[in-house]
Amino acid sequence: ANLLSFSHKMPLVVTDRMKVNTVGTMDFLIAHASHPETAATHGEFSCCQMKHVQVHDGCKSRLPCDRVRVKGMLEMLWEAKLRSLAKSGNLFLRMSYLWGGSAVRGSSLGKYTMEEALTLLMMDGDLNKKDQWNRHPLDWLIGIMIDNVEELVRDILSAFPEQAIHRDPMGISPLAGASICGQPKVVQIVAEAGMKLEGL
Repeated sequence: ANLLSFSHKMPLVVTDRMKVNTVGTMDFLIAHASHPETAATHGEFSCCQMKHVQVHDGCKSRLPCDRVRVKGMLEMLWEAKLRSLAKSGNLFLRMSYLWGGSAVRGSSLGKYTMEEALTLLMMDGDLNKKDQWNRHPLDWLIGIMIDNVEELVRDILSAFPEQAIHRDPMGISPLAGASICGQPKVVQIVAEAGMKLEGL
């Protein structure tokens, strides 16, 4: 929730060491981008342990699920955060939140058409056009946890196979990006496209 607030504070990590550490936004998003199981919605909820049934004086009553409530709240805050970042013009941080969205929401973002995915990325319909950071839509797409990401990546590389070996200004290739984000199926697709391009 701290990450999703409009003015979040840097959390302090206190251990038995002499120094107090901090965890920055990017550190958190990168570390948890491909680990939705670390989200709050994957914690242990007493209502679930009680199988959503409460017994009082021999009478049973149904307990609402707190996990569902928390998930709905986090999704609402996450979507509001994306809108806020888009409005502020901080598109790079917005993309970073898209990458780390599954760690916040605790689940994938669902299934998207190519048009919907490009709208999510705030990029136009040209799949071979680079943005202001010299990145193709593919470079961003490989890190977003959507259900049919492999299908979309395969479609892009079918039309523009040379993107498989493209590197952004930081020297990161789609293969490296997919590896960092824990997308093994995407890694395989990109690797196969790159090998075909290089005649291997």
